[in-house]
Amino acid sequence: MFWNNLLGVAKLVAILYLMVAVGFLADKIGKFTHKAAKLATGLLFYIVTPCVIVNSFIANFSGGSSVSLKEFGLALFFFAVTYAIAIPLSKLLFRKTPIEARVIYRHAVVYGNCGYIGLPLVQAVVGEKGVFYTAIAITVFNIITFTQGVYQMHEGEDGKANIHLSKVLINPGTLGLILGIPVLLLILVFHIDLTEPAWEIITKPIAYIGSMNTPLAMLCLGTYLANTDIKNTFKDKNNYIVAFFRLIIIPLSLFAIILLVNRFVSAVPAVVAVSLMVSACPPSANNTVLFAANFNKDVGLASTTVASSTFLSIITMPVILALVQQVFPL
Repeated sequence: MFWNNLLGVAKLVAILYLMVAVGFLADKIGKFTHKAAKLATGLLFYIVTPCVIVNSFIANFSGGSSVSLKEFGLALFFFAVTYAIAIPLSKLLFRKTPIEARVIYRHAVVYGNCGYIGLPLVQAVVGEKGVFYTAIAITVFNIITFTQGVYQMHEGEDGKANIHLSKVLINPGTLGLILGIPVLLLILVFHIDLTEPAWEIITKPIAYIGSMNTPLAMLCLGTYLANTDIKNTFKDKNNYIVAFFRLIIIPLSLFAIILLVNRFVSAVPAVVAVSLMVSACPPSANNTVLFAANFNKDVGLASTTVASSTFLSIITMPVILALVQQVFPL
């Protein structure tokens, strides 16, 4: 099981880095430059992201689910607890770091790549039922990253953000959720299966646009890396601090809470526990780079921070998942 997990994660990371390499080379030969990537980031942020969120509701909640209300509640509770741990913890870190870098490091600590890496991995390890819990994780992620995450990116030295409340509450992430909630109600309350052919004229364009997210984001990341001093990526001690908390401390903190709930409150099904941990232990989210680009932060720093975290996750994720499955065998 350990080696299967290791190979699974390594394969996903290899796919990711091949797309990054294409973006890197495209910049070097002048076919997809930093300027083009900046424009593409706007497309990702304002068009693709809302489609990703709406499509996640359609793809993962349509057609009914065998998940009980208790399991749904447990998953929602644990994902909320993850951020309740991660956000205050991040505030204790990088206090002496300049604010422009601090906001990037803290964002990279709090938000993990539960979509691109977490979703296919949970499907491989747990199966289709695990995908349902990961969809909940992605929903919680989008709610928090496009509110607290946006606010955090605008923080000043005093810890207060120089941003109007309307920009925190109204942005591509919340727009996607506003559009997605009626879709979710149609699915769960009225039991309408939006994956049926009759709905394709609406759902297919959303799915096609949303499918641009990972490849275009990786191409942009490669372009940003092409304009960064990569040699210093693994010389920056802060990248190791980010990776340590993102890849080890936060997942193990959640695991400790799962064990406490399982022992003293209510039994946690193995499929729930493993799915939760798969979604909690991925490396820093790609939107760290997208946020940095969109909010005029240090894109090069964000790119190297995400890259180093992703590389180190090849080691940490299989170890953590092997540990979890020793306690909660599927």
